[in-house]
Amino acid sequence: MKTAVDKNRKLELYSDSSTRSSTTGARKPAGTKVADVWANVDYRYGDERSNSQRQGFVQQVNITINYRSGITNTHYLKDATSGEVFDVLGVKPRDGRRVELILQTELRA
Repeated sequence: MKTAVDKNRKLELYSDSSTRSSTTGARKPAGTKVADVWANVDYRYGDERSNSQRQGFVQQVNITINYRSGITNTHYLKDATSGEVFDVLGVKPRDGRRVELILQTELRA
């Protein structure tokens, strides 16, 4: 059995209701704050992505939090201190138990 991960960063969890511009693809942020959560933030790797309009670097980040039901890819997390915003791409329980969640996220540019 793995031990609990040390959670040393306070993040704000939001339910995302933002929309994307149909012309630029840019996000118009709007969301409702759901909760403050303590987390461990693990910057995994980054890659370059391109589409017909732009090319950019994408940073993948795994965030471990205490178990919380209802988190989906319509949520995002924000670090109030640094201003970093993490879009949730996937959610999986750590060790298959309802103790901690690993949120697979992408750092918003």
